[in-house]
Amino acid sequence: MRGLRFVGFALVLGLALRPGGASALPSFAQAYHIDCSACHSMVPALNAYGRYIQSTHLGALDPTVLKGSFPLVVRESISYRSTGGLSRLAPQDKATYANLSFTMAGAIGKYVTYRLEQSVYSNNISGGSLGHTWVSYNRLMNGSGHLIVGKFDPPAPSAFSYWGDMTGFSSATIGVGQHSYNLGSQRWGVGFNYVPTDYAKHPYKVELGWVGNSPSLFNASAFDAANPYAPGGKGSDRAFQYQLAWARPDNPVEVGVYGALGTYILANGYKDPVDRYGALGFYAQRDPDQRFPGVMAFYQRTHDSNVGPGKASEHLVQAATAWSYGFEVDQPFFGGNVMLGVRPVEFLGGLQASKTGYDVAGTARPHFGAFDLLIRDPKLSPYLWLTAESAVSAASNASFGQPVWRVGIKWASPVRGPIK
Repeated sequence: MRGLRFVGFALVLGLALRPGGASALPSFAQAYHIDCSACHSMVPALNAYGRYIQSTHLGALDPTVLKGSFPLVVRESISYRSTGGLSRLAPQDKATYANLSFTMAGAIGKYVTYRLEQSVYSNNISGGSLGHTWVSYNRLMNGSGHLIVGKFDPPAPSAFSYWGDMTGFSSATIGVGQHSYNLGSQRWGVGFNYVPTDYAKHPYKVELGWVGNSPSLFNASAFDAANPYAPGGKGSDRAFQYQLAWARPDNPVEVGVYGALGTYILANGYKDPVDRYGALGFYAQRDPDQRFPGVMAFYQRTHDSNVGPGKASEHLVQAATAWSYGFEVDQPFFGGNVMLGVRPVEFLGGLQASKTGYDVAGTARPHFGAFDLLIRDPKLSPYLWLTAESAVSAASNASFGQPVWRVGIKWASPVRGPIK
């Protein structure tokens, strides 16, 4: 263990450590006097109990216990990618050091929970944007029903939103025609989750969401009559998303189905401007432990009724269908302080119509050969994570078959100690 601590200390010095961000809520761990590993296989990847808390939108936590912690968490991170392109405003930059955000999460009374996130810097650029911004009422159907309003993660496998790899699953944001599927990014809308409190008798969960576009809440153009996000406006995207899964907080295995049914208004004035799209996927996941590696596998199909290829004057209407599948294995070492993730394949293929012209048939964005290493020692620093990745894929910004190297330092911590 001393060797592990030395490696972590050396990496910190070698990268000129400044605070780094992680998708965790350590204020809850502080309130319950437990380690972050209670909810995470390795931050930010959620284990079975963490997915249970996520599905209830914190409603499964005891609000009286949460009063023992201050709800504000600060996050910061630095990152490096050998090919650059971390920021679209400065694509030549290979490193970013300013990724600062604040999160408030907790309970209001007995039955209402909330989460508010605001970034201050993102990839060295000031201004930031809103992340999770929701409230949830958790007393419906004797505590098993949760009504969510705001900007939240739509129903989908949690690995699409919370995963340890620096390069996430591309299938969650596959692009077809003039829009992409948002299966793993936060969207504004209304959701309802049914997560039985008696999970031993009813080991399943149902998540439903009606979601739309996700412009910044403080963006003035969001209130402009010409804004494409307005109902009926060009670029308007509305979707019903769902997830049904066999899941228990005390069982490492989760199996389920997920999907989306939505409409997107084409931006180029076609005779039929509406693109009706849908996604259907199946997944199976097992959390890693010291005896068995973790596994995440899925298969997904997407279909668009009218992707709008060709020139608008030709009034063309054409559908597009794509499919994808992925598989990853994760193995912990050194008592769970080190996690090695190997994603040998994530394949996306099918008809992908271009956004600016005619159809392009063939492979969309194959993703293969991703190797991730995460290091965390709670005795050295409970809120610090070190990550490194080598990947060969279009989704990882690779070129000429050469691997892309990424390194990150992430830090998240409560802004003050326990409340007495």
